[in-house]
Amino acid sequence: MTPKIKLLISYHKPSRLLKDAVMMPIHAGRAEYAQNFASGLIPKDEYDWMLENTTGDDSGENISHLNYAFNELTTVYWAWKNYEKIGNPDYIGFMQYRRQFIFKESYEEAAGYDVIAAAPLDVYVTVYEQFKRHHKIAELDYCLNIICRDYPALYPYAQTFFYQNMINAFNMFIMKKALFFDYCRFLFDIAFKFMDNFDRSNYTAEESRTFILERMTALYLYYLSQQGNVMYTTLPVTPVEQGGDVFYRFRKCLKENGIKYTMMLLVKKICRPK
Repeated sequence: MTPKIKLLISYHKPSRLLKDAVMMPIHAGRAEYAQNFASGLIPKDEYDWMLENTTGDDSGENISHLNYAFNELTTVYWAWKNYEKIGNPDYIGFMQYRRQFIFKESYEEAAGYDVIAAAPLDVYVTVYEQFKRHHKIAELDYCLNIICRDYPALYPYAQTFFYQNMINAFNMFIMKKALFFDYCRFLFDIAFKFMDNFDRSNYTAEESRTFILERMTALYLYYLSQQGNVMYTTLPVTPVEQGGDVFYRFRKCLKENGIKYTMMLLVKKICRPK
């Protein structure tokens, strides 16, 4: 029997609709979005499009109201806590309306692996230093202390990961169900301890976005990549513009131009579908 795969595509506004039997558009932060619509801050045609074409992250057990901080990770939490609502798939993946994996042939190739991550990006300094330059390093130090205390088996991987220069970005991945549940238990345990105990009272709206959690996802993907019993691979990622084909035509364009995509390629700057 062919394993069942479900890929959730995070949206926060209308865009090119990516939807079929595998791809499921999900609205990140619908709780606040609905409030903003009621307050007249969202146009009705935009609101109607989102309700008609996406599943909200505000049903069942959810943290949709924390989207201001967690961004698209509210959809990850929703899927974890409402797994039956997405059909209890064998594999689950997350992409974004503006960033998708480039599959070699089809979604089904995911079934050959336990984990697929975005091809790593070189940040040219250590991951620790890169975070320090752009965010508040005290956040990362705080989370590393939690890992050291509560996840001692994972801590050596954190020490290695944060002092090298490659990162799997964007909170994008495809995982087997059991690994996904393990990842969620780790991620949201860290997330809620961070939210409950780290002083963020003087943060701006931008600073309130928990970029630290993207690094925690990247750390966990790195940890999985180092496990000998986990079949792990990466796929390139493309930002797709309106009217661009998500998977096949970009791959064809790359192949015709002799471009190997072992790292992330901003293919819209290299070639465009005809």
